[in-house]
Amino acid sequence: PTMAGQTERLPVVLAMFHTCFNVANTTVLIGFVPQLERVVRWILPDRKQTEEESFQLQYIKANIIQTPEIAVLEAQNETAHFSSDVCKMFGKVRELFTEDDSKRFDERFADIEKAEDNSDKMELGIARFLEQLSDDHLSDVTKTKTRQLLREIGELESIGDACYNLSRTMNRMQLSGKTLDEEQTAQLLQMMALCDEALQQMDTTMHGHRDQHDIQQTYRIENAINQKRDQLKAGNLQAVNDQRYDYATGSIYADLVSEMEKLGDYVVNVVEARFGV
Repeated sequence: PTMAGQTERLPVVLAMFHTCFNVANTTVLIGFVPQLERVVRWILPDRKQTEEESFQLQYIKANIIQTPEIAVLEAQNETAHFSSDVCKMFGKVRELFTEDDSKRFDERFADIEKAEDNSDKMELGIARFLEQLSDDHLSDVTKTKTRQLLREIGELESIGDACYNLSRTMNRMQLSGKTLDEEQTAQLLQMMALCDEALQQMDTTMHGHRDQHDIQQTYRIENAINQKRDQLKAGNLQAVNDQRYDYATGSIYADLVSEMEKLGDYVVNVVEARFGV
């Protein structure tokens, strides 16, 4: 072939050589994919999410620009979700109280611990979001709602703390080998039923149904919880004096009674905040 013909074929030859070279490289490297994967993972290990990063609020979109009124509405929805979560948490406490299997008891206790940690994060997340709203651009109505929400989330977090304290006392009882008699168990279950009723009414109120709830009913349940507490504490003292059970068992029993009475107070505080009392 002439020099001109060779020159014309040169781009074709180079392209073919480049293609063959790439195919050969790829064929060779395919056999080393597992080894290459290990090298890349060693150089760039997976970034594990921390618990703080993995937790996310459901309704608040903190990175989206919005009006203060919409922001407060999102915070109200998040607070209603917070209310439902602490109600579920108390349901787990009731299940823990009647759990006889030690393995399932430990699993339920760990679940409550995680729920309490999430309640702390939820309170802080909502509070930080509300703190970003500048008072200079809020109407008086929106300012009032913001203060109301901050009060509500503080009390809801206290309910979460009360649930965790109840579970810790039950765990202490489990570890110590102490048991409650039938009468103690029945009385505590009655008190738990009162707390659960108060929580459900609170949750109805928090989901925007104030018209379906009379705040006086919340006060009546709180009254019933307080009377139950006084009755059980007096009976507990008498039982310890009569040596029906030892002081350590009586102390656990009294702690459970006291913590449920506190939980009832926190419920009242949430409802009062929502009603603006």
